[in-house]
Amino acid sequence: MVMASVLVLIAIYDMRYGLIYDRLVLLLLLLGMIPLLLGYTAWETACVGALLGAVLLGSLRALSGGGLGLGDVKLSVPLGLWLGWEDLLLCLLLASVAGLVYGAWLFVCRRLSRQTPLPFGPFLALGALAAFAWGAAIRAYIEVLLWI
Repeated sequence: MVMASVLVLIAIYDMRYGLIYDRLVLLLLLLGMIPLLLGYTAWETACVGALLGAVLLGSLRALSGGGLGLGDVKLSVPLGLWLGWEDLLLCLLLASVAGLVYGAWLFVCRRLSRQTPLPFGPFLALGALAAFAWGAAIRAYIEVLLWI
């Protein structure tokens, strides 16, 4: 619940101000260490998740020419640590699809142009919460869809 609360705060600040504060990301990083210290998550899975999040979103930021904010890259590290690499990939997939659907809806309603910035932090928070709560079920459903 505390992780969810911090993610909601991050989403609100990113939507309102376009910023993801380092203090909240650091708090999320410290909270993400709790499952590791209690033995609920393997260190290898968590470290690969944190590294994968930083590399994927850092590369996307570099390729987009700054279209993706540095706060989103920083946010991916504690999310990868908390979720592990499999659920982090699911988080990124869910966040991307949610952001695409929301952006397309705003574009169709003429509330968004190609130049209007759309914060990605709220979608990362939503994807992280969904991956944490229903990650195994969603991955199983995706695997079934891929085999059809």
